[in-house]
Amino acid sequence: MRQAEQIMRTEGLGAIYVGASDLSIAMGMDCVPDYRNARLLDCIKGLIDLGERCGIPVGAFAPTLEDSLMLQSLGARILWVGSDQGFIKVGCAARAQQYHAESSPRR
Repeated sequence: MRQAEQIMRTEGLGAIYVGASDLSIAMGMDCVPDYRNARLLDCIKGLIDLGERCGIPVGAFAPTLEDSLMLQSLGARILWVGSDQGFIKVGCAARAQQYHAESSPRR
């Protein structure tokens, strides 16, 4: 955070990505970012605002659609929504549910 402005003013930089997990750890929080934590959101918003002042779009990872909408409302311009692990987990759970619904019990 101390060098954020210097980083954002790097010549040729096209965008910046806020790693919320790394940021959470640096702030003494859990490695899984809590997007309801006011301190974390204030820090992310500060980086987004700094990016706007420096003319650099700021992006972030959002685990859910709701989180992506919240980050967008803060001014994030590049969003990654979901993760491969999350998509695989949801797909596997749906397939297991389908299997259990369609299979007949063995007797």
